[in-house]
Amino acid sequence: MNVPYPAEEADLRTDDQPAVPRLGLCCAFDSEPTLKFRTTTVAHLSRLATADPTAASARAFYGQLVHENLDTLHAVLAWCTRNGVHAFRISSDLWPRATHPLVVPWVDELFQDAEVLAKCARIRGTAAAHDIRLSEHPDQFLVGNSLRADVVNGTIAELEWRGRLGAELGVDVICLHIGSGAPDRETALWRWESTLATLSPAVLSRLAFENDDRTFSPEDVLPACLAWNLPLVYDVHHHRAHPDSLDEIEATELAIASWGAREPYFHLSSPRAGWDTGDVRPHHDVIMPDDWPPVWTLLAQAGVPFTVDIEAKAKERAIFSLRHALLNPMPA
Repeated sequence: MNVPYPAEEADLRTDDQPAVPRLGLCCAFDSEPTLKFRTTTVAHLSRLATADPTAASARAFYGQLVHENLDTLHAVLAWCTRNGVHAFRISSDLWPRATHPLVVPWVDELFQDAEVLAKCARIRGTAAAHDIRLSEHPDQFLVGNSLRADVVNGTIAELEWRGRLGAELGVDVICLHIGSGAPDRETALWRWESTLATLSPAVLSRLAFENDDRTFSPEDVLPACLAWNLPLVYDVHHHRAHPDSLDEIEATELAIASWGAREPYFHLSSPRAGWDTGDVRPHHDVIMPDDWPPVWTLLAQAGVPFTVDIEAKAKERAIFSLRHALLNPMPA
């Protein structure tokens, strides 16, 4: 089912609309080709390094990529400011392959570069000045409760890197799924404790867990979040695909409680082929208005601040469409 996209972005700004919460853009754009993050592969970097015994060309290439991506992120924040988007999920491509052994020395060099640090500070300052909440949602290869020690160690290294970069950029939330469910959900869930014990404050102060659509429901994750003093990012689509005894009102309220004094964070998406198909997990291009939980409308009307990342293939156009629907609800 196609949903029309509103043509005029300026008509959809929400600065004076308390009934619409903070809607977040995830990683990339659908119709802004200049706002694109560059990436690379370890294979390409290895070829560059092999071709030059000093690896100078590979370091230079990587450094230029990072500088350009930081400039792009600042331009993204300017776009968000113009268009009333007050949350942005930073792409993993911003600073690619940062924990690979080949790249780690270059990363350390770049963090000694005054221009890099100045660009990070500019991003941090712009986000704060314009109330743009920054987050990260690392890829599924981060599994802190894996049965494999190498996977856990790699996860710790990646999280520490993200905490380091997050502190420079002003990232508020690093969202993770629980990961492994082996040999059973309860054992696997609490296996995270030993990993959490190794993480620095830069990571723990930003870390949040999310319910998933196959293994760990809100009811599974919430007790651990409360025990570890970590918040739950409530994904309502995942909850609908993998339900438990909680309804959406209860899950929302419990998730909010897990954030304490901080602004709660939710995720929203719609199933690509609708709710009557066999697999409801793949994401739609847009958000179908009926998939917006009524309890969230009540929260917004009550003035409760919260953030909702819009996980839709049409990216910014999906945000504009949903915001238009929230500001112009159909009569009951």
